Amino acid sequence: MGIPLAQQLQEELKHGSPHLRVILPAAAAILWTIRKLTGHKEPAKDKPHGKETGKAIDLNFSFKKRGKTPHLPYKPPQEGKRVVLLDMVVQTSIRDFWNDMLSSSSTELVEFHAGMGDRDIYLGSWKEQADGSKTRLLKFVKPLKNPLGPKSANNYQTFTLVDMSPNGCTMTARCTSEGVPFANSFENHLLWVVSQEDADHTRVVITGECNFTSPVFGPLKGTISRESVKGMQAAYQTFHDVLKNKYGEEEEEEQMMSDPLDALSKSTFVSGLANSAQTNPAMLVVILASFIILWRMVMMNTLYTQLLKRLAQQALMSQAS
Repeated sequence: MGIPLAQQLQEELKHGSPHLRVILPAAAAILWTIRKLTGHKEPAKDKPHGKETGKAIDLNFSFKKRGKTPHLPYKPPQEGKRVVLLDMVVQTSIRDFWNDMLSSSSTELVEFHAGMGDRDIYLGSWKEQADGSKTRLLKFVKPLKNPLGPKSANNYQTFTLVDMSPNGCTMTARCTSEGVPFANSFENHLLWVVSQEDADHTRVVITGECNFTSPVFGPLKGTISRESVKGMQAAYQTFHDVLKNKYGEEEEEEQMMSDPLDALSKSTFVSGLANSAQTNPAMLVVILASFIILWRMVMMNTLYTQLLKRLAQQALMSQAS
C-alpha cells in the first residue's frame, strides 16, 4: 500500500526535503508581510510624540577657558555599530559654541533644519525633569519625495544632557519617527561630545547608531539600518558645512565620515528609509506577489511529484499481483 499523504509530508518535514526548506521561510515571510500591510501594529513604544514635561531652566553656563580635557561618561563606540557622523575642530570657545548652538535662546538648530527643507519646526527650551535629568525636544516634519510612499514624516528628537563640566559637555539624542514603514520598530541614537581644545578652539564629535526596538525580518532590518545611517550621515555633513561657514575649521584636525557608507541625499534618518524600494508599501505588495507565485510553483511541483510516486506505486502493485 502507498504511504498516506499526511505521513509522507511528515517524513519530508522530518528529513528536510528541499522544497519544504523553500516553502516554510516563504510562508513565514508572507504572513509577516500581510500583518504589516493589513495594519498590524506593534505594542506602543515610549516615544515622545511631541509632548514636553518639566520646568524650563537656564543652561547658559560660564565655561572656563583652560583646563584638563573633560572626562567622557561613556564607553568608546563599538566598531561596526556606532558611526562617526561628525568630528571637527571649530574656531570658537566652548562657551560661545554652547551659547550660539545649544542654549535655550539659540535658534541655530531651527535654521539648520529649515535649510534642509524641513517644516513645522519646533525647538523647546531645556527643561529639568522630576528625576533631575535635563532634556530638550526638537520636532519637525520631513517632506518625502517618493510618489508611491508617504508624503512626509513626523520626526522627534529628545536631547538629554549627560554631563557638563567646565571644559565641555556630553549629551544624547533619541530620534523617533511617525508616518513611515516600520516606524515603531527602530530608533536612531546620537551622542554629542563637545570639548575645549584650547581657549579659542572647540572639538565637536557626533556619533550615531540605528537601534531596533522590536523584531524585523532579516533583509529588511539590514536595509533599515543602512538607510538610517545614510540619512544621518547626509544630515550631519550638512551640519558640518553650517559650522564651517559660521566658525571656520582647523583642517588638520578634521576626521569626517570615518564610516565607508556615502551620504546619498540631504535628508534625516527616515527619508532614505521611506524612499527605499524594500520598505516602500507599493514594493512590499510586489514582494508579496512574488512570494505567492514562488509558493504556488513549489506546491505544484510537490503535488506533481506526489502524483508520479502514487502512479509508480500503483504500477508496481499491479505487476506484483
